[in-house]
Amino acid sequence: MPALLAGMALLLFSCRPQLPLTTPHKTAEKPFLITKAESYEKLGQTEAALSTYERYLSEHPGGAYTALSMHRLARLYSRQQSYEKAAEIYRRLLASTPQYPAAAEVRYELSRVLYLNGDYQTSQKELLQWLSMYPSHGLRPQVLLLLGEDSRALADLPEAFTRYLQAEDAFQGDAESMEQARAKALEAINGADAAQLERMRRSTTERNYLEKIQYRMAELYFQGHDLEKAADLARVLAAESHDPKTAEDAKNLLARIESARRVKPYLIGCVLPLSGPYSLYGQEVLNGMQLALGIFAPSEPGAPFELVIRDSGADPKEALLGLEQLVHDERVLAIIGPLASKTASAVAARAQELQIPIITLTQKEGITDLGDWVFRNMSTPRQEVETLITKAFGGLGLRRFAVLYPDNPYGRTLSELFWEQVNLNGGEVSVMESYRPGQTDFSEQILKLGGVAALKTRSGADKNTRPTLHFEAVFIPDNAQSVAMITPQLVYHNISGVQLLGTSLWQSPQLISLAADYIQGSVFPAGFFPADPHPRTQAFVSSYQQTFMKAPDLLAATGYDTIMLLSEVLRQRNVQNRDDLRRALLEVRDFDGVTGKTAFRQNGEVDKAPFLLTIQGDRAVLLP
Repeated sequence: MPALLAGMALLLFSCRPQLPLTTPHKTAEKPFLITKAESYEKLGQTEAALSTYERYLSEHPGGAYTALSMHRLARLYSRQQSYEKAAEIYRRLLASTPQYPAAAEVRYELSRVLYLNGDYQTSQKELLQWLSMYPSHGLRPQVLLLLGEDSRALADLPEAFTRYLQAEDAFQGDAESMEQARAKALEAINGADAAQLERMRRSTTERNYLEKIQYRMAELYFQGHDLEKAADLARVLAAESHDPKTAEDAKNLLARIESARRVKPYLIGCVLPLSGPYSLYGQEVLNGMQLALGIFAPSEPGAPFELVIRDSGADPKEALLGLEQLVHDERVLAIIGPLASKTASAVAARAQELQIPIITLTQKEGITDLGDWVFRNMSTPRQEVETLITKAFGGLGLRRFAVLYPDNPYGRTLSELFWEQVNLNGGEVSVMESYRPGQTDFSEQILKLGGVAALKTRSGADKNTRPTLHFEAVFIPDNAQSVAMITPQLVYHNISGVQLLGTSLWQSPQLISLAADYIQGSVFPAGFFPADPHPRTQAFVSSYQQTFMKAPDLLAATGYDTIMLLSEVLRQRNVQNRDDLRRALLEVRDFDGVTGKTAFRQNGEVDKAPFLLTIQGDRAVLLP
């Protein structure tokens, strides 16, 4: 905070015109060194100007221009942010020349460099002395403003508020400066607690400020869950405020208060596809959620809330209807879901309008850009590629890559993300080739990568022909079935001994059973790894298998983690309304779930690195 305030003050004062310096009343010609130093200043050659003024002071310690040189030196050092040096020279000047014509300016500038150097108490003391010495000086408005900055830096917001009001009054006739002081007074109000606001209220009679203080108190009551007091203050402001913005803010606050009164903090809504083409996926998520709720295991502590579910099917309209029912009829605290891109986009956009936290479980790019009420708890293709590339460059030492991808939306998206990340890391994608979805013979594409035709290598003369490859790794963003067909053909066309890289679609027992010999040492990301030795993961996997008679997948693990994360937040924090929960989610740090450590960035995006797996023998293992 001190550094931030100092930066703000530096910006503030750097915009103020330089105070004129009073020159000595001498008829003698100006010394050469002074003329030379002034020329350097005009040319912006600060170091040369500093050394020239210093030389003058050294050669003429009692000269007519000594005080002027010291003043200019201090200003130059201040401009260089050498605040301690500047303060030392200002003090020497005041001690050696107490009758200096610009003494008021020097004392003010001394206070300013003390403030910029973080010595707020000394700066404040100097400014109070300045006010007693020069009560009618033209610098009085700037002094009052700087006093406000000192008080604010010292966390005395009521005193800062008073000084800002005094500065605003002193700046009469200077509309821009008055607005600046007014803005700072409002900032002080918005940063104050209840006790500080009460002190501020007693220090002003201006209606506009009193209303701002009253509105801030209403906000604090709301945040403290005292809805009745908040509503009483907001209702008066909405009806009687002469400021249209304050009245509108008060009306919005009343709406939030009424919404908070209607919310049931023990209810969470869920919108999932439990019928239609995506029902298998929705059911997996629901299985994980039910396990986390303790429905199937009485020994589990369970969540501190109930789950209310609506079926979205595959229809955005059905999903929106379910959302409206959960918000208005059930009055839930938050929403989980949906999964599919179209339904997730529609529901998330409406949740943003209704100002209800929604934790989506979709991989759709940019879903959290819809607003600050939208969160995501699902690793995205971008996060997968970023994690993979970080390992490729760091742990594997790779720099040159080939990309072989299916010409479908998934393949194009992943190959573009891969190319982008390779370039950002200073690597090279030397060749990219696409193939048709459903294709089984990849000879044409593999030859373009640099492979050698099989017939050629089997002729007597060219039996030992090996291709010259311009890459060290091949990235294949496709499913396990396609990869199981592609990798043997790479070897068949003499592309071997290169690192194979994939996506989370490679995480399949089918890939190992069909192509284990060809994918040894390959590396690919995974959002969930059932064989993770972490005790929490193994407990989840065991419980899930016993309950549903099958192994859990990423969707089940994500549903489980989402419930467990919400449970932890609601147990640890005093959440009584939707805004409480939204802010609490943003403060989640390293929630240790079965899908890895989870946090939310300030834009609502999940911050969770996927696991990286490699193939060893007949199984996938975590990459060291």
